[in-house]
Amino acid sequence: MKKLLMSFILMVLLVPANVMAADYSDLSGFYFTPKLSLGSAGGFTFGGSVAVGVDLKPVADLPLRAEVEGGILYSSDTYANVETSYLRVPVLASVYYDFHFKNKLNFVPYAGLGLGLSYSSVESTWSNTSNSSSGFDFGFAATVGTSVPVSKHVLLDVAYRFGSYGVSAHQLLIGARFAF
Repeated sequence: MKKLLMSFILMVLLVPANVMAADYSDLSGFYFTPKLSLGSAGGFTFGGSVAVGVDLKPVADLPLRAEVEGGILYSSDTYANVETSYLRVPVLASVYYDFHFKNKLNFVPYAGLGLGLSYSSVESTWSNTSNSSSGFDFGFAATVGTSVPVSKHVLLDVAYRFGSYGVSAHQLLIGARFAF
């Protein structure tokens, strides 16, 4: 985890200054972004997601993005000889505001909110007995992060997300945004 975070910080410091000055007029505004998620929600949680979205900056000069994201989160916990595993599959529609301003490192902070549904499955095992339940829950998320352009079509993202997918979740998201 430390190596991944240090690699991201190093990449931020090495981004060429002329990336922000690039001409974005030929971009459609659409993007694809895979994300890795680490955090806590019923124990240590890991997972990933994929999102597709539209950035309104290249097409309408608005600092807004809208995306639809589907993911999977897994965690397990053992307490008092009861082993519990959680599986969550959230689908969110999110809107982000990008704070475009001039800075030497060319990063773009952003904040966003998302709403959606989450399928949750919980399985508990103790003394050769097993119990499971599943169902759908309302999901929401509040996200703050920053993106750093490494080329005209690729941005690296790191973000913190607080969400609720049947249980509260704190997540560190690391990903790349591919614009086309």
